[in-house]
Amino acid sequence: RAALAELEKWVSQMDLPVAQVELAAHIVTINEKSLRELGVKWTLADATQAGAVGDVTTLSSDLSVAAATSRVGFNIGRINGRLLDLELSALEQKQQLDIIASPRLLASHLQPASIKQGSEIPYQVSSGESGATSVEFKEAVLGMEVTPTVLQKGRIRLKLHISQNVPGQVLQQADGEVLAIDKQEIETQVEVKSGETLALGGIFFATKT
Repeated sequence: RAALAELEKWVSQMDLPVAQVELAAHIVTINEKSLRELGVKWTLADATQAGAVGDVTTLSSDLSVAAATSRVGFNIGRINGRLLDLELSALEQKQQLDIIASPRLLASHLQPASIKQGSEIPYQVSSGESGATSVEFKEAVLGMEVTPTVLQKGRIRLKLHISQNVPGQVLQQADGEVLAIDKQEIETQVEVKSGETLALGGIFFATKT
């Protein structure tokens, strides 16, 4: 009986519902003015604080440069708690942003979940001196992968990998054409409160006007 009681106790401790996280994302291209309208304040994560936002340094928002440039990095923005979906839709109607996709994922504690949308592009690969060729594929997809860690006091740590890979230029080679894939990707860890909204930005362009 003692062994049975211990077994029942162990089962009751282990048979607990697994915490789940629903993540709603909006992948957009947006100008700086519209970001300010949304109330986004860009910050940089402290590199010494792995897996957390840690200390932050405010980024410069001055994009009035003489020539076209780009800046690649990892940035976190926090948005005031408002009706983000409605605001994004309003900005899209004003042609101030493009909503590329709005994926949603339901993920369990410590378990990765992912979603992809796009196509696989075929291309020929030479097999060497024999001249034989085979067909391989490159992915041109919009993807999101998340692994959540449910913490105490309503906080969640998210390991994120977001990618937007699209067909690029067609490159001429001796044995034919090869299609390049233009990649934009963010891979990071952030810690948020349940219900909090973050903006993640990885590639910024300043264009000459």
